Amino acid sequence: MRKLRQNNFNTMSDLKAKLVSDPMPGRVVHVTVPVSLAYNLDKMQAVTKTVLGKLGHVGCHSGFDLRFIHENDFKFNEKGELFQH
Repeated sequence: MRKLRQNNFNTMSDLKAKLVSDPMPGRVVHVTVPVSLAYNLDKMQAVTKTVLGKLGHVGCHSGFDLRFIHENDFKFNEKGELFQH
C-alpha cells in the first residue's frame, strides 16, 4: 500500500516539478457516452462502475482522471455527404 505523504509546494514550479517526477501520475481516461445516458444519474453511475471495474478499481477512481464526453460524431462519405450523426 502506498503511503500518503504531505507535500509542501512553495511555488507553482515546485508543483510542476513534482508532477513530472511522480512515478504514478494521474491517468486520463476518456469515456464517450450517448446523450441518453449522460443525463441519467443511475445510468451514469452504472457506466462509471463498469469503467472503474475495467481499470481494476471498482470502488474508487483514485489515480484516474475520468473525462466523460457526450457522443456527438459526424461522419461523412467520400462525396462529402453527412451519413451518420
